[in-house]
Amino acid sequence: MFEPDEALEMHAGAVGMMKGNKNISVLTTYADVDAVVSKTSSEATNTALEKSLQNVYSRASVSGQLFAPTGSQALSISITNDMSLMMILANKYSRFVTYIINFLFANSNINFKYSILPVSWYNVSQYITDTLKLAQSGYSYLLPAIAAGLSQKDLINVKKLENDALDLSILLIPLASSYTQSSGQVGRPELPLEEKSPKTI
Repeated sequence: MFEPDEALEMHAGAVGMMKGNKNISVLTTYADVDAVVSKTSSEATNTALEKSLQNVYSRASVSGQLFAPTGSQALSISITNDMSLMMILANKYSRFVTYIINFLFANSNINFKYSILPVSWYNVSQYITDTLKLAQSGYSYLLPAIAAGLSQKDLINVKKLENDALDLSILLIPLASSYTQSSGQVGRPELPLEEKSPKTI
């Protein structure tokens, strides 16, 4: 325990130290106290910041959801937004590599094109599904295979092995059922994640 005179000297010293700095506020007391912090000021600050940020987006005539989405589909939209921005750089890189390859190896009969597919770890499943639907209508068979990690040569070798050497197309016959005999999809097609309502998700 401090003597009263010592406590007064400590108090006077603390007050003297605080006088030189306007950014520090200290309350000294002889008794036990509890600090009670009101959240009203911080909430008001957050509200003011949100209004200011919304004002920036409004003056730029864009939606704040493009850059800082909120809600259940925020992550999916954010990844799609990042992918669209990165594909601008990827397309420029593709044109550069195409120019270099054609400059070195192209001739009047052969012309090359280098492309980077808009595929990442986050959308590879959706990309394969979309390209398979295109393949069912007669479009490229290679795109879903490339997205799945197979090169053109790998795809040809695997199909030759399965069909010619192993006869898997003959050996693997699915059981007859309403599922295997039906070519149409039953029920309403599932909506993409970004088009679903938060309650549905």
